Amino acid sequence: MDINTQNSATRTPLNTRSPYHLRQEGVNTTGKVSIARNSAVSGTNKDYSIKNRQSADSDRMSRMEFLQKFINQAKEKNAESLKNAGNKIDLCAARYESVYDAKNNALYEKYSKIVEVAKRTSDPEDYIRKKFPLKQGKGDLTVDEWRSALGSAMRMLKEGKPGYSTGKDRLFRGMDFDLTTSMEEERRFKRQMGNNQIANIMEEAGIKGEDIGENCSFSVNPYDYKISVSGVDDKTKTAMKKALNVGENGKNLWLHISYSASQNPADTQKSEEGFLKYSVYHEVENYTGMKIPDLKERDGSYFTSDGKDIKDLVFAGVDQDDNIPAVHRPLIKQLMSDEITRLSLIGWDNTPDMPLSILFSQDGLMDLESNILLGGLLPKKTPEWYSVL
Repeated sequence: MDINTQNSATRTPLNTRSPYHLRQEGVNTTGKVSIARNSAVSGTNKDYSIKNRQSADSDRMSRMEFLQKFINQAKEKNAESLKNAGNKIDLCAARYESVYDAKNNALYEKYSKIVEVAKRTSDPEDYIRKKFPLKQGKGDLTVDEWRSALGSAMRMLKEGKPGYSTGKDRLFRGMDFDLTTSMEEERRFKRQMGNNQIANIMEEAGIKGEDIGENCSFSVNPYDYKISVSGVDDKTKTAMKKALNVGENGKNLWLHISYSASQNPADTQKSEEGFLKYSVYHEVENYTGMKIPDLKERDGSYFTSDGKDIKDLVFAGVDQDDNIPAVHRPLIKQLMSDEITRLSLIGWDNTPDMPLSILFSQDGLMDLESNILLGGLLPKKTPEWYSVL
């Protein structure tokens, strides 16, 4: 008897061996039924996973389409504002509709509908609590989403608005909006607003783009805000100065250049002492109607011809300023007093002035010492948040 025959003969018949021994020997104790069942389970899990993924994709697309409606509204408002920029330099003439405005408007519509239903019940707050139950993370909401939803719905009920968007609402799940990018786009919008306004001023004055060329620049006096022009022929210069020096054009342009310079590390136009001189000049003029150069500089202050301390006159003006709460006036007076003293001790004539300049061409305004035009020569790029689809 060969070994195979012997082993076969010594094995316990299948029908007398336990299931445990059969499994140890690799024998399938349930046969084809088990295989079929395992295959069916595997297929079911796969189908379930696909359905889940399809459901998630559909949900995300639905949320994106809902938000896109409000983004489109913001985009249209911004375009309309730039189109109707007007013929006066005022870069804040229209409010920039940002991605956060779009998000807040979307939340307003979402929760106003929920509150509308809640108010038709006998206990609106109870309705909201049941819609967003206290059991954190119930359903498909994360804990943060649950907190945001409950808080927004309650604020909508009690205050008429859902509050400012924190980005935690489920509506924004999977969507990322960069704050830095949004701020940069607002700067672009304001610069483009100024470009359009100056273009309209030039057009009304009959000044053509070819008359301006590529070497034109504006400089604004920090005290009377007069705009001077250089880099063009005398005839064009005279026409441009006459067209630009109207109303508060110079003041608004100076403020814009000042802000842009503060955002540009390469810009050396601003200085601490120059800004001190500028601030004191306008504070004194605003509250007293007087000009620092016309006053006598001595003893850490400035005095009128009849011996009145300008600080006392400024303080009287602050006390009559309804825009400053009474509780804050002592601090404002102290700050102004310190600035006046500091300037007087340095000396008006010893402190540098701070005129600010900016380049200008038919393509728009461009900051000095920078290649960033924020809407000028830099390609006019569409804000990335204008489309979430």
